Amino acid sequence: MSYSVGQVAVFAGITVRTLHHYDEIALLSPSCTPEIHRGLGDLYVSDKRFRDFYDSMRPGLAEHVRAAIHANADRVG
Repeated sequence: MSYSVGQVAVFAGITVRTLHHYDEIALLSPSCTPEIHRGLGDLYVSDKRFRDFYDSMRPGLAEHVRAAIHANADRVG
């Protein structure tokens, strides 16, 4: 079964633009190691610009994104 980008965005609770950003930085690419994923997740919380951006959409979203990225990295790594 395949899903549109819009459907995945709704399911994930993020915007289509965010999914395109993830694609641009190869976050969703299998070539990224679990360590790279974890580092990016940590960046979303530690860098004030990213944290403020995510938290402006929904308070606590930066932490949620980090936890989701870490969980995925643990699953594949």
